Amino acid sequence: MKKKVLSSILAMGLALSCFAGCGAKNDAPAAESKQEAAEETAKSETEKEEKAEPEAKADGDLTVVSLAPSVTEILFAIGAGDEVVGRTDYCNFPAEAASVESIGTYSAPNMELIVSKSPDLVIASDFIDENIQKQLEDCGAEVYVVHASDVNEIENEILTIGEKTGHKDGAETVVEGMKATSKEIEDKAAGIEKEKSVFFDLGSYYTAGPGSFLNNVLTDIHVINIAADTGEAWPQLSVENIVSANPDVYISTFTPADELRAVSGFASLECMKDENLKVLDADLADRVQRAGPRIVDAEKELMELIYGK
Repeated sequence: MKKKVLSSILAMGLALSCFAGCGAKNDAPAAESKQEAAEETAKSETEKEEKAEPEAKADGDLTVVSLAPSVTEILFAIGAGDEVVGRTDYCNFPAEAASVESIGTYSAPNMELIVSKSPDLVIASDFIDENIQKQLEDCGAEVYVVHASDVNEIENEILTIGEKTGHKDGAETVVEGMKATSKEIEDKAAGIEKEKSVFFDLGSYYTAGPGSFLNNVLTDIHVINIAADTGEAWPQLSVENIVSANPDVYISTFTPADELRAVSGFASLECMKDENLKVLDADLADRVQRAGPRIVDAEKELMELIYGK
């Protein structure tokens, strides 16, 4: 939901101890003259300043740690699963990901374990803490942070990850499939005579507002998000707000239907009727909130839940 400030996540003493050995790489041969020493210093400083993009490595040469479920899905979908040496506790798809060792959560990763794997590339979502990112970079790993707020940006990130991992063809195939599904959604939307209003309950009445990934998902499937004008990406609405908006459809990812109908003021709403109250199963709830290759399938399924097949 709301981007949480990822503070107090790692005890600094542990973090520092994890990285105490990061610099323990073989020292460069001692320069034989003052001129050579100066050249070595200048070269080192230039490399630090340029931080050039590394060349994509051939299949099998790269080791990758994923710090987000959506990233893990992308890596396996494009054919880079064998290069993944670390993933988070929440990376539950595909099933093959379970065979990869977990490095903890994205907000509190086991830094010592990550460093021990000597990854060439760490891919994270934009929830990554800046301190964690810096520590990983200081240990020599490239950290790539995925930023995606809609399907087009997800497709671009998939192509970028394909380039970085040497799986360009696999990435292009995935994106082609996503575009085909998006076309199906648009074709189906052409037959919608009147768009329905929706409240998307993520739990405790938190929802998706303007600028959020999920709000763009709702726009893609041609529904009216009652929280679209709240001015917050992840607002928490009151019961009174929801009753006043009187949405056509209520979507819940967490709270059971009977608990919602028991809320004072909800019983009279049209969206509390069986056909208008949609409680998502765990799989669809995951897919619709993950900026990965399955998002378009989730959009299609959500659209069918709201408008019918």
